Amino acid sequence: MPRLTLTPNEMWAALTGIAGHVPIPLTGADWIELLPSRRCAITDEGIRFEYRTYDGPALNGHRHRSPAADGKWEVHHNPYEPWQCWVRLPDGWAQAEWIHRSLVSKPFTDTTWRHIRTMATRRTDRAEHEEHLARHLDELLRRAHTGQASATHSDKGSSLADVPSQRAGTRRARRRTADTNPPIGPAEHLPPADENTPPVPGSAGTAASAGAWSIFDAHQEAQQW
Repeated sequence: MPRLTLTPNEMWAALTGIAGHVPIPLTGADWIELLPSRRCAITDEGIRFEYRTYDGPALNGHRHRSPAADGKWEVHHNPYEPWQCWVRLPDGWAQAEWIHRSLVSKPFTDTTWRHIRTMATRRTDRAEHEEHLARHLDELLRRAHTGQASATHSDKGSSLADVPSQRAGTRRARRRTADTNPPIGPAEHLPPADENTPPVPGSAGTAASAGAWSIFDAHQEAQQW
């Protein structure tokens, strides 16, 4: 059919039926392209979002120098490996690691991180609060790995929330159990909104079992849907 007008997709379908095709695996750059993305600035501290700061030598020379009108860069991240991200620089993708990665001894997901954020009350500046979150994340992951349901804190200052807050959360949970129409209100212990970060759902007064925050299981996830 030499004179038949075909779209590129129609040409591809016709030729595939005759010649077949050779599947080509994705490259590392292709994999990064498919990850969730957001717009973030590269500051002196690095890249900040979700109360995590990413930095690395590759970011030097690009801090506060975005060519975009919004002053930000395209950043891709993996929700199942949130300890690293990739930023699209003029010469290609550059990897940046979470500055507190060494404080967390086990793998975690973005879901676990969001849970920690709902449990921790911010009492210090942003940098100290981020380290505070990282240390309690490591504590939760260690408890989940050993199967412990609770942890013993050596001092009052190391707890995720103060004792009155925990008691208030227990009272709220009891009221919700007794009432078929639970009251609706804002969470009391959520940290302030981070830049480039949507509000985190959930209530800080409700404690979750450490065993519920184990490593992601793809087979188990597939059965839920």
